[in-house]
Amino acid sequence: MPIRRDDFERGKIIFTDEGKVRAFFEQNEDSAYSTTEIARNLEYPPAERLHQILDKLQRERYIEKKEIGGEIYWIRKKYK
Repeated sequence: MPIRRDDFERGKIIFTDEGKVRAFFEQNEDSAYSTTEIARNLEYPPAERLHQILDKLQRERYIEKKEIGGEIYWIRKKYK
C-alpha cells in the first residue's frame, strides 16, 4: 500500500553499512583513525565487512590509508 509524500519524508533515514562508514568520515574528516578505532566508534562487529568497506572506499579515492608506527590509519581524502 503506498504512503503519502509527507509520511515518507518524516520517515527515518536508513543507512547502509557503507553509508555509516562514509558518514563517520564526513563527521571526522580532519582526523585519522585506526581500523580498531573506527570499529569501536561505529560499534561495528563484523571486522571482515568493515575491511571490505574501507578497501572499497580507498579504491574509490574517498579515503586514504597510511601505516604509522606499525598501525594502519584511515582518513577522508582532501580534494584540492
